[in-house]
Amino acid sequence: MTDPLIQANGAALSHKEIRRYSRHLLMPEVGLEGQKRLKAASVLIIGTGGLGSPVAMYLAAAGVGRIGLVRPHRAGGL
Repeated sequence: MTDPLIQANGAALSHKEIRRYSRHLLMPEVGLEGQKRLKAASVLIIGTGGLGSPVAMYLAAAGVGRIGLVRPHRAGGL
């Protein structure tokens, strides 16, 4: 069970998340408000190849709340 420490605009940061993102919180460019916005954000990534996979990993590590992946399927090669 998480213990919401800070909640605003539907995004709450628990004590565990405060520890996990502590370096982001120290950066003036991100801070607490930015981290709450990241948690409330949604991102859709089209393609999971050479660029999509690392982008998804970095967005998840940054704390983006919802990530959707679309991997187009093509029959027959190219």
